[in-house]
Amino acid sequence: MVTIKKKIIIILMIVISVFSIASLSMPLLKGSTALFYDSGRIDAFKYFSKCLIENFNPWIGIGTASSSYWGPACQIKYNYAVDHWMPWLHSDYLLFFFENGIIGLIIYLTTICYLISMAYKAQKPYLFSAFIGYLGCMLFNYPLHFPVHVFLGCLIVREIFNDKFVNL
Repeated sequence: MVTIKKKIIIILMIVISVFSIASLSMPLLKGSTALFYDSGRIDAFKYFSKCLIENFNPWIGIGTASSSYWGPACQIKYNYAVDHWMPWLHSDYLLFFFENGIIGLIIYLTTICYLISMAYKAQKPYLFSAFIGYLGCMLFNYPLHFPVHVFLGCLIVREIFNDKFVNL
């Protein structure tokens, strides 16, 4: 039996998926023949990774929540897209690596792997696929900076742990 809460979660996921697909297809609607439009993200990944490795300690990063300062500084140093500032790196994984280094990224990825295993063990396919979709969105976007996306991510993680803590 599908409860109201599950219906709301499914509807939210469908709406976010439709908006995500629509935003990815915008270049095609504008006449571009490119199948994948990265809007410069791949180059940004390259320059910000280079900046981290050459100017900071890649093991510990530049410091949590400091990319809004160091991101534009790296853009100036490498003369990359100085016509518009990138306070975030358009990838939560890269941002986490840039701010927290290799050690922080390993901890972050370990936590994500644990959550993936918990979502799989919950035997709720909609929950597992929602979480995998959210992680996929984090690859070329930064949902952890938007309140609506953070709420959705928290809702998914809460559902992953829901059965685990009910019987305590």
